[in-house]
Amino acid sequence: MRALEWALVMTQLAAAAGLAWPAQRDARLRLGWAALLAGLLVLQPVLEGYRWQLWGLYAGSVLLAGSQLLRGRRLLAGSSLALLALLSAAPPLLFPVPQLMPPTGRYAVGVTSFAVTDPVRKEIYSNNALDARAVLVQVWYPAVPAPGAQRGPWLENVEQLAPMISRAIKMPDFLLDHLKYGVANSYPNAPIISTPALLPVVHFSHGWDSFRTQSTFLMEELASHGYVVVSTEHPYGAVGTIMPDGRVLQHNRAILPRGAPADVYHAAAMRQAGQWVGDTQLVLGYLRALPQTEPANQLAGRLALDRVGITGHSNGGGAALEFCSRSPQCGAYLGFDPWINPVSEQARSAGLAQPALFLFSDRQSLTGWNPQENQEQFAQVRPNLRGRTLLLTMRNSGHYDFSDLPMLSPLAPLLGLKGSIDGERALIIVRAMSVAFFDEYLRGQPQLLLQNPTAAFPELVNSSS
Repeated sequence: MRALEWALVMTQLAAAAGLAWPAQRDARLRLGWAALLAGLLVLQPVLEGYRWQLWGLYAGSVLLAGSQLLRGRRLLAGSSLALLALLSAAPPLLFPVPQLMPPTGRYAVGVTSFAVTDPVRKEIYSNNALDARAVLVQVWYPAVPAPGAQRGPWLENVEQLAPMISRAIKMPDFLLDHLKYGVANSYPNAPIISTPALLPVVHFSHGWDSFRTQSTFLMEELASHGYVVVSTEHPYGAVGTIMPDGRVLQHNRAILPRGAPADVYHAAAMRQAGQWVGDTQLVLGYLRALPQTEPANQLAGRLALDRVGITGHSNGGGAALEFCSRSPQCGAYLGFDPWINPVSEQARSAGLAQPALFLFSDRQSLTGWNPQENQEQFAQVRPNLRGRTLLLTMRNSGHYDFSDLPMLSPLAPLLGLKGSIDGERALIIVRAMSVAFFDEYLRGQPQLLLQNPTAAFPELVNSSS
């Protein structure tokens, strides 16, 4: 909860306690309580913004202010009002405004977004076979923000995106309206740092029915340590994509036909992964061409694109694995609960020559994620991992503990968005392991953490040997 939201709760409880205290007879004191409640009732929506979860607190403030003015005899008793204040605090506590973990690196973080259209590939999932494939890209990078610069939102176009996320977790459209108040730790279009060396690049692909900023906690962390992190939103597989021209590309569930025979489903999953691999190639090619196509772009000529870190979550992790099996441009692979079903037989057999870090969850999800089934398919890949490989499982974690989504609510475990592991602890582990992995294999800086990760994080199980 935000500061003035807490102030409303605590003031209501104090005012209700005052009503229950017979010694409170001073009309000036009661008038002071009423004025304080009225002031907070005005200031909170103005300074912090209204959200539906606060309706109970607003109503309670009106009742308490009135009870103070009427000596508590004509409305509700003080004890009843105290109970009402506690009950009214539940919705904003259960659905707080998201607060992202601040990054720990030496650099401030800039962020920018843009669309890229493929000059060759056609869109295979839209209703128009002539549509060109286009993706939305967000980039985080080490920056030097101007004095007084303001941090940007966690989600762009949140008014359209929040209802889509609500529907994805099978909740009413209005439930996450308050996400519009979520603020990131990054500064839109801030100047990139000046350094003679090329900046290392990491590409991220989100999961099925998700979005490009699903793991902003990690994107900002890597950027604060000097990486340029490129996250591609894959239309029709994402929860919903709002293009710069205003087009809304809705999630297409038919891409993965649930209930279809296993071979039909696997073929559909491979087709989806192939499309996402093409998206990654498109975006990296676009960035490489910037010095010729957009020399004024501050990313032009600043990126080390010969060896790129490739990472992803769930479907995105499977597509990233497929990409690394095909492309020497992949310098290191990091998979967060990568879904193995869409990985082709050729990629399973070829495996990876690059260094790889796999971080798995161990808890079945209410959303349908089954770690055991995924591990059975991963068994076909594991013998063919030829580079240095770390296989780690985070105890008591769920499929979405590698993303920002658990911070949406303390009810996240009940919604199938996380395991029983402490949410902040899970994110700390993910950030530390990711930075160490890319520092060693993209920058060539040996990391003690990779030698014995379970010593630093007992929550991890190492099955690499």
